[in-house]
Amino acid sequence: MHDAYLYDGIRTPFGRHGGALAGMRPDDLLGLTLKRLVERSPFAADAFEDVLAGCTNQAGEDSRNVAGQTVNRLGAGVLVLGYRYLASQGIRDIARPHMQRLADATDCAIALGTADRVSMTYVEVCQGSGPLVMRLETGSRISMATTAIGRAWLCGISAERRNALMADMRQRDPDNWPATEQSISKSLDDYASYGFCLSEGDWEREVSAVAMPLILEEGAEVMAINCGGSSLRLSHRVLVENLGPRLKDLIEQIKGSLKPPRIG
Repeated sequence: MHDAYLYDGIRTPFGRHGGALAGMRPDDLLGLTLKRLVERSPFAADAFEDVLAGCTNQAGEDSRNVAGQTVNRLGAGVLVLGYRYLASQGIRDIARPHMQRLADATDCAIALGTADRVSMTYVEVCQGSGPLVMRLETGSRISMATTAIGRAWLCGISAERRNALMADMRQRDPDNWPATEQSISKSLDDYASYGFCLSEGDWEREVSAVAMPLILEEGAEVMAINCGGSSLRLSHRVLVENLGPRLKDLIEQIKGSLKPPRIG
């Protein structure tokens, strides 16, 4: 067992019934606490590998993974610094209605993800009315290298950052690295050709998907969105000629919604 060390401590403010904190979500309150701890810490923000927290909601979506939910909401509001509008709502709240419309129109699963080391974490998932093929929900973590959404995220970051991550992947799993490198290279080619990445049974044989990076603040923050479903009905032609262009439209819709409202 590894040793555990306490470096600092901080608590949320005391509240009272019907007071100033009454309308605040528990994960938002925890997020403010975590943000302050990171600011006080001698460690760089990207050095933290995981966040653990007790369950502060006994029902609803946050009871699944309150720590992960907190970090996702905190990250959207803090990292994308230019959007005051975005900071108040969170990117998932803005993206959700656009994602749900595409899910309903295509009978596919639409997911918004963010990177966590060499994995991707779903911060929002919208399901269509068709057969449920991907039983993943908000907070789920999947491989970055073997999924369309992960490789799309890699396509959206700088070459320097991508090369560093690929070196980390090679060190973590040298036996499978040749196949991993080949799949990432193919996704880079697909992104250059189509503007999106393809996964045709790469991650799971029965699942096919397209994915694109969601690049915010000129690359200051990069997320990714996928659109996937049963490979029995999502042929290569459907992915390239139908879902890919629709995903491009979705990205533009979300970016349009992120623009601060004009004043005057």
